[in-house]
Amino acid sequence: GSLAQVARLRRGKDAKFRPSDQIPTIYAQVEGDLPDTFDVFLGAVAPGGYAWIIPKGETANVGLGVAAGKLGEVMLKQYLGGFCQKMDFEVLSWGGGWIPMGGPVKRMVDGNVLAVGDAAGLVMPSNGGGISQAMISAKFAADAILAHRADGVGLESYEKMVRRSMGKALRISLRSKRLGNAFLGGDLRTEAMMRILGPIGGLKRAMECKRPLWLF
Repeated sequence: GSLAQVARLRRGKDAKFRPSDQIPTIYAQVEGDLPDTFDVFLGAVAPGGYAWIIPKGETANVGLGVAAGKLGEVMLKQYLGGFCQKMDFEVLSWGGGWIPMGGPVKRMVDGNVLAVGDAAGLVMPSNGGGISQAMISAKFAADAILAHRADGVGLESYEKMVRRSMGKALRISLRSKRLGNAFLGGDLRTEAMMRILGPIGGLKRAMECKRPLWLF
């Protein structure tokens, strides 16, 4: 998982094998007057992160991910509970976890240990998405292991496949997140940037892990 317990057991506190910028998240399954679209909320509602509503038929997944310490002494569950109450949602169940938002680890292979998915930091920092990368990296890991057993190919081929497949998108996504942290500091600044970037597709491109601006 995102805390990379296996990698840490093998390498202790070696930062090369540990996903960075861990963001605590919490989510709730809710029902109520739900939107028809996948909504993302930025600004004061989620300091240093974002909140989301993902409709799933009769229910929705409502979640919140913020940078550690940004909410002061307020608990994440309490904060999201207030958000759900404001949206007039009824909470059915709770869940949560950690998401690594600092990009890929520096090394995904050590001896016979391969880090995949969240353990390898394969999460798009600009939107928190990691399911696709987890599935793809698991397939690459299986291919590398089979090639190693059949032909003696080094397991390092796994990391090469991962970086060739998704390295560019992850780098762009990390830049987008850093730009967002720099410019989306509060509600007024967030609204101003949305008015600037929205019409030219900058926000949409950032969420899709594409270059949000021609500037970089």
